[in-house]
Amino acid sequence: MSHYLFVAGFCLLLVHEMDAVRLEEWKIFPLLCGMREESGYVTFAALHVPIYALLLLGLLTAACVRIDPSTSRASGYRFQASGRI
Repeated sequence: MSHYLFVAGFCLLLVHEMDAVRLEEWKIFPLLCGMREESGYVTFAALHVPIYALLLLGLLTAACVRIDPSTSRASGYRFQASGRI
């Protein structure tokens, strides 16, 4: 059940970040606030691409690592798209 809550929270985080682009939140950052509207939009949206990539990479990497509670050591296994996370 807890992984469903995590996925729901992760989705809400992504929606929040997309909404930040719509609400022109780049204007609150000192380096971006002086940009024209179109330039600020493109730059702010482009900066979110690596952020999303890192978040998704971390999510998929965490799904591929199993921690043995008796030794606290991590061991990797193959991620199966059809398998349960």
